Amino acid sequence: MYCPLLESFSLKKCWNIHERLDISRTNLRLKNLVVDRCNFLSGLVKIQAPNLRFFKYSGKAARFYFQSRLTYMQEAELDFGQQSEFSGVADLLYDLLDQLFSVRVLTVCSFLLQDDVPPFELDPEEFWTNNFIVHRCIKTSLKVVEVLGFQGTGNEILKLQYLISFGSVLGEVDLYLSEEDDGYGGNSENTCK
Repeated sequence: MYCPLLESFSLKKCWNIHERLDISRTNLRLKNLVVDRCNFLSGLVKIQAPNLRFFKYSGKAARFYFQSRLTYMQEAELDFGQQSEFSGVADLLYDLLDQLFSVRVLTVCSFLLQDDVPPFELDPEEFWTNNFIVHRCIKTSLKVVEVLGFQGTGNEILKLQYLISFGSVLGEVDLYLSEEDDGYGGNSENTCK
């Protein structure tokens, strides 16, 4: 099916689809794409929609291939809550985030923020303070950072220092403190801005 005039498309609750999701016809006017709670057994999502401004994906991690630069993309929401394990998907998620370089608003689920067990010894302090790569999106696009469930761990502080130091257009950092037990019998219910 080819609908070149379609500007908004939502695909919801599609399970065990053997085909990949392929939205890659020329001259598409598609501006809004929602893929909500779908499972593609091939694990491949191909999209060619140069006018895409809003993208929402909720489902298992997949290999995303955007065939055109997403220069007009304003907002993306990613929810991988259906993914049962983190192992083996870190590269897929990295590649997806790299393709979403132009978004102004990025909303992610907690699955995306999990720590992946590195294949070698990794010192977080060394990693976040030496020999790191500063991606273009952090320098030119990142305007707001929201951290949900902030606990003030050393690794969280180092990540924030990295984002604040290199986020040239960063104007706002919102910390929503964790409501989990702090290890001393209490919890934090504050929000810091």
